[in-house]
Amino acid sequence: DLHKIKLELLSRTIYDLSKALAEKACKALVDFTKETINSGLQFETAFAGVKKVVDGTEEDFANLQAEIRKTATEKPISADQLASLYQAGAQLGVDKENLKDFTNAIIDLQNTSDLTAEAGATMLAQYANVMNLPSKDYERFASTLSYLGSTTATTESRIMDMAQRMSGAGASIGLSNQGLLA
Repeated sequence: DLHKIKLELLSRTIYDLSKALAEKACKALVDFTKETINSGLQFETAFAGVKKVVDGTEEDFANLQAEIRKTATEKPISADQLASLYQAGAQLGVDKENLKDFTNAIIDLQNTSDLTAEAGATMLAQYANVMNLPSKDYERFASTLSYLGSTTATTESRIMDMAQRMSGAGASIGLSNQGLLA
């Protein structure tokens, strides 16, 4: 009978559609779970690098880890990239108490200048070390560098390179950070 055939056809169509939707939902769930696990593994791997170069207690590491995760929700950078910047800062001699300020300055430089995070980290750490730049001034220094790059006929990387070359002589004659960049 025609009514029975139409009902079976409708039933089969609904079954096939349900099956296809279930398969897509399961695949999406598996992909999401895989991505979440991979993201966590990437962070743990990057944070292992921080532990190698930072002298600290388990409590210090828990605090650094929480700080990194919180910053990753506030800045346009992933937690594993932040951990890599913390590691780079520590390798360059930045104290663990100053890693957040240092990393925030590097993120700002990366987002507002032609400097990569790695180049910015190396240049800022070396400059800060020679000029005794306090950590509270890292972000102001990055802002000044970005401003100069935007308002002069040169780039931030060239300004940083010049400042870095002049820093040794400037520090030896007592020139301040502001005096060197003026």
